[in-house]
Parts: sequence; C-alpha cells; structure tokens
Amino acid sequence: MAIDRLRSPFNNLLTVAGGDVGPSAYIDSQVGGLTPFTFVANGEAETITGVTYRCHVFEYDPAQGYSVTFNRAGNIDLLLLAGGGGGGGNNSTGHYGSGGGGAGGLILYYGYGVTATTYAIYVGKFGQGNSYYNQFPPGEDSTFGALTAVGGGRGASGYTSGPAATAGGSGGGGGATSTSPAYPLGAAGTAGQGNDGGDANPSHVNVPYGGGGGGGYTETGGSVTPGISGNPAGKGGDGLLLNFDGTTRGIAAGGGGGGYTTIATPGQGGLGGGGDGSGSSANQNGSDATGYGNGGGGAGYTSSTGTRYGGSGTSGLVIIRYALG
Repeated sequence: MAIDRLRSPFNNLLTVAGGDVGPSAYIDSQVGGLTPFTFVANGEAETITGVTYRCHVFEYDPAQGYSVTFNRAGNIDLLLLAGGGGGGGNNSTGHYGSGGGGAGGLILYYGYGVTATTYAIYVGKFGQGNSYYNQFPPGEDSTFGALTAVGGGRGASGYTSGPAATAGGSGGGGGATSTSPAYPLGAAGTAGQGNDGGDANPSHVNVPYGGGGGGGYTETGGSVTPGISGNPAGKGGDGLLLNFDGTTRGIAAGGGGGGYTTIATPGQGGLGGGGDGSGSSANQNGSDATGYGNGGGGAGYTSSTGTRYGGSGTSGLVIIRYALG
C-alpha cells in the first residue's frame, strides 16, 4: 500500500519520508460539475485503505463556469486532464497513412496545497478529427487555478506537403507520403504531462507508408520502420486505467497511425482508449477515441476517392478529492 504523500484522515499532520503533508482542505461550495460523492479507499491510486474520500468531478460542458471554494488552507489530490487531439486526415488522392492524435496533458498531484479561496476550473474540449483541407483545433487545455494541463496535439496529414503534426500535452503522430516534401516527424509532448508523437516513414522511397502514433501519458507514440514489409503503422502511446475516485477510467492515451494497404496495417490506439487508425477499406475514417483525454486514430490508405477524416479525441476531466476526518 502506498502511504507517502498522503495526509492524515483525522486532519493531523502526517509525517512521511518527504516531510509533513498537513491536513485536508475541504470544499465549502462548488459551481457546476457532478454532485459530490464519497468512496472508501482500497489502497489503490495513492489512497489509504479504509479511509473515506470525498470527490468532486468536472467534465466538459460548453456552458461551463466551474469553480470550487475551500473553507481553509490545506491539501487535496488533483487529477487535471486536457482534451485529446484529433487524428490526421487525407484528401481524395492522399493514399498514405496519417498520424494519430496525441493525448491530452495529465497532471496527477497528490498533496497539492490550496488556500481558503475560490479556484476557477476549465475542462478542455476534445480535438475533432481532421481531413487534409479541414484542420480543426487540437485538444483544449484544462485549468485549475494557476495549473494548466496542455491539450493533445493534432496528427499530421498523410499527403504531400500536408499539414504537420502539432505539439501538445502529448504530441500528434507524423504523416506518410510516397513523395517529398512531407511531414513525417511526430510532434513534441509537454515534459511531465505526456510524450512525443511517433514518426512516419521518413523516406519517400521505401515502403511502408504508415502514419506515426500519437503520444500517450506513459509512452511515446510508435514510429514506422522503413523498408520492412508488413510493418504496421505506429501504435498510439499508452495512457492509464486509473481508479482515482472509485471508478476505473481509461485516460491520456494516444491514437494509432493510419495504415497503407496490407503493407502497413493500421496502428492500434494506446491503452486507455486511444482511437485505432484506419486501413485500406473504402470510406473508412480513423476511429474516435473513448474514455477521457485520449487521441483519435489517423486516417489511412483508401482505394477510392473522397475525403478521409481522422478520428476525434475525447474531452478532458478534472477530479478533486480529499480524505474526510
């Protein structure tokens, strides 16, 4: 059982290896969000077995105006997760794998100090799946007071001179092409919040032409190895299956890269709900992510004309919890 970085359930100072953590800070009132609830901890996710925690959960809402007010200075546990990025897309003649969307940045803070004041909260929206022509915004940032979790990056398009991947909490994956120039490199993640996106094939001579996977919280997005027949497109970087408030959720995973016929099969989404990349079937877009703060899959090869969209990411999440004395 993990006991470091935790406070006393009876609001007395708890001396641990890192020093005194201090008492819990209680929320007197909140604006918006789900109705507060409690759960009895079992030792997972940095909790003390048998102690009751109160949780306040906030999900994306276009009309949100969230805030919480603490009754005193003290410590809380905080999950702050941004929206995941959308996967890259293709135009009617772009028959090459696009990059997967990056996961939204994740801040897990145990024993975060707050004061007796009001804190504003914003939960970031998901990034919509992209085509070659329509490049939608990446995942939105989530904020709690002065803390910011950075939105997930957009996956690159899989076509000549197509839009590049964008940086984020985790970066979007690179896109492939059979001609040059292209934007095969995955984009950067934010230190402490996520990882870089994977690279597509950097050579426009050697197959396979699969896209790179979007980065995830625990893992860099998968890259494509040039010249290996049958090598799949990049896998999305893994996120987490986390029980932070009594419910296990998939969070902060990257989307898989789009494939190129049977030479490069689609990349799988990362653990936690990243969207899968699409393959060679006609009219197939990248898969949308599931869970929270996850990246969408990249669009892949198609033997027919028409725009192919990447999969959309999922919106972020904010959870505040503290032990009840």
